[in-house]
Amino acid sequence: MAGPSARFSPANLLLGLSAFLLSLAGAEAAYRYHLYRTEPARFHPSKLHVDYFQQSPWVYNEDYGWDYRPGATQGGSIAGGAVVSCWRWHANERGNVGRIKGSYSEADLKLLVFGDSWTSQPRQLADGTNVTWPDFLQDELEARTGRSVHVVNFARDASGLLQMLDMARIKLPEWQPDLAVIAFITDDLTRARSWRVAGQFDGAERVLTSLSPNRQPKLDVAAETAIVQPDADESWCRQARLAGIEDDPIATSIEQRRRQARGRGSPLADPWSTSQSFLFDAIVRGNPTHTNIARLKPAQNPRHGLESFSQDRKMVEAFEAIRQLEIPVALVHLAYYAEIAMGQEVIPTSARDTSLWRSLEQLHEEPIRRTLEHVTLPVENPEELSGDFPRDHHPSMRGLAFYGQMVSEVLSRGGLLD
Repeated sequence: MAGPSARFSPANLLLGLSAFLLSLAGAEAAYRYHLYRTEPARFHPSKLHVDYFQQSPWVYNEDYGWDYRPGATQGGSIAGGAVVSCWRWHANERGNVGRIKGSYSEADLKLLVFGDSWTSQPRQLADGTNVTWPDFLQDELEARTGRSVHVVNFARDASGLLQMLDMARIKLPEWQPDLAVIAFITDDLTRARSWRVAGQFDGAERVLTSLSPNRQPKLDVAAETAIVQPDADESWCRQARLAGIEDDPIATSIEQRRRQARGRGSPLADPWSTSQSFLFDAIVRGNPTHTNIARLKPAQNPRHGLESFSQDRKMVEAFEAIRQLEIPVALVHLAYYAEIAMGQEVIPTSARDTSLWRSLEQLHEEPIRRTLEHVTLPVENPEELSGDFPRDHHPSMRGLAFYGQMVSEVLSRGGLLD
């Protein structure tokens, strides 16, 4: 009969370790096969879904990154080599997103809002009007106060808190509002400053994102923000969509440019890679291709390395300058679907998120106003707050109304409407 020393011999330990490693390898292989079958866009450039613009909707701004070009910009979507949709992206005459209702100069209550795509991405009413949650906020405040209210939405997609403060520092003294809201989501805590510029780069019309203000960035230090195809006008888009042709030369050009851009700034995952674990990334980091994303430099949505916002001189100076204006400013966190569903205001991705949150409150010298403290819990069917759940968590029309009402509660309970 074998004794304890035989059961725990080096040979048995080696055999057990080998079996364990084989099990892990098997699980990794099975998961890779599952991803390869169910999410081919992570691996196959030919399977990409491509959105494009006929011209850039973004206009370079040296101080805070970019503005929007007023008016409509033609765009469309291509999948499998064929045009599947044609659409227009709109900015109002101020270069912002959303409606302009009433007169700012004549309003009893003037309010500016700063944010990211959560605040700038519109939905369309039945009459074709594009609205954002600040538009709902304006209506809510007028109903609540009985006064005329005018809200100006200075949100910019992909902006983080650093850029929101840069912009607020410039716009607040220019517009002299009665109060302001800086609205952010958890992801905005770690977004770096970036700049977008449109022009001819390397022989083609492009929109580039760079980490420093530069009207002529080089492709090796910038990411291609979106595909711009000047000959893809509305007439071509509609005819190509109706025809359903997969080898249209313009569509083929758009797909090819997307593959080239993705190769430079967003590499596809390699299903045979031995330098990463898709299963580990999915379990620990919440994204099976996290390692690929982490390698991207530069990126369309770059990240900073700050542990505290007090380490950023420009943000410190922005808070100091805003305080001197004596304009009330509310920092509002917009909890998204998962946070609302879990009843947890912030789902941090790292300990750094918590540190940045605390430093933000310290610089502001006021607590951050929280979504879950200003709504009735539990929120019924929180997935309906998202526009295209589960792929896209940006607010649906119900979501826009939800955040507009929530921010109205923040301002009312905070005594900022007195």
